[in-house]
Order: sequence, then structure tokens, then C-alpha cells
Amino acid sequence: MNKLYLGNNVIVDLSGYYDKATIDASYGYVEGQIDSLTDTVGDLDASLSALVTKVNTDYYTKTQIDASVAALEQEIEAAIGIDLVAVDTLPEASADTLRKIYLVPSTNPKSANSKDEFITIDKGAGADPRYVWEQIGSTEVDLSNYYTKTEVDTKINDASTLIWAEIATLAKKSAVDASIAVLDASVSALEGEVKIYGDTTITHLVSCSQATYDSLTKDASTLYVVLD
Repeated sequence: MNKLYLGNNVIVDLSGYYDKATIDASYGYVEGQIDSLTDTVGDLDASLSALVTKVNTDYYTKTQIDASVAALEQEIEAAIGIDLVAVDTLPEASADTLRKIYLVPSTNPKSANSKDEFITIDKGAGADPRYVWEQIGSTEVDLSNYYTKTEVDTKINDASTLIWAEIATLAKKSAVDASIAVLDASVSALEGEVKIYGDTTITHLVSCSQATYDSLTKDASTLYVVLD
């Protein structure tokens, strides 16, 4: 039902409103979006939990790394007499730098206090130069493929904002449903009864399309319910 006519006069016009079927379809879409957002928040929680677990189990703290390096230095020195030497820049490679591992600040650091590791190679008496540096490793720990806590918090906050916006939309839909229910009850009460509208006695109730209504000779005491 979109319009109510009393004779030639429009007394109710719902053509500018959504019908219940359209609103129910929108409600179903919103429910689907909320379910999807709920799944997204759940995925984020699971990812955050997995990241925390991975960091706690697969990565060492600075204190643990420092302790391990110190212990390794002692083991290496005791086993083969190789020293670990921390410097700002590499000295010239020579016989004096043999059997030592030099730790210098990384040229492309991705974390604080990362070091590159170098040893001196003896290429033999006929080589020029005889002694050269060779990088053998790095203390770098690459976490570039993992979310930071700030990035994860931002994603969770964004998802929460979307969920609350959808909840507000659902609240508006409930108010519209209540109004439609009142109107439906009013129309049902008219069927089969004689009603008075102003000074006019309604003797007939007719349901029809707009085209049919336009083609009729209007009866002033008939209430026309236009359904399209």
C-alpha cells in the first residue's frame, strides 16, 4: 500500500517511503555486514594473539641476546681463541686482525644496535692485498613482515567504529518497523467497517492500482487503497 484516497482526495501518501520488504532486505544486508565485521575482528584478535605468541617464543629480548653474545664470546675464546671486537669502523686488514670477529654498526639497520660481522681472510703470500675483510653475518632481526602493536590496535579500532555505525542503522530500522506496524493496523481496522472521515461517511473500501484508480469515476463515500 502506497496511497489512500477518499474520493478524489489523498489522505495518506507513502510513495516516498520504503516498503517493509525493502527494509527487511536492507536489514539482512546489514546483518551480513556485521557478521563479516565480527569475523574480521576475530581474525585480527587471532592474528594479534599469534604474533604475540611468535614474538615470545621465536624472538629474544635485548637482554637475552646480550647474555647469549657474552656467553658465545667466552665459548669461542675458550675453544679456538677467536676474539669478538666491537668497533665503529673496520681497521685495515692485517695479520693482527686474523682470528678475530669484528662487529661494526650495520650500514642498513632495520633495528637498533644491529651489527655486521667481519673476519679477516688470508689469501696467501702471493696475493695483493694479502689480507681482506669478508662479511660473515649480521645480528639483524627482521620483523618487517609483522604488524606492530600500534598497527594492530588501529585495525581493531577501525573495525569497532564500523560495527557501532551498523548498530545505529539497525536502531533506525526498528523505529521504521514500529511506524509501519501502526499504519498496517489502521488500514486493517478500516476493512469491512463504516467509518466517518470529517463529515463524510465511508460506505465502501476498494483496493486497486494507481492506473485503475485514475480511470474510475470517483465516489465521495468510497475509500480507495492504492497498492502500487
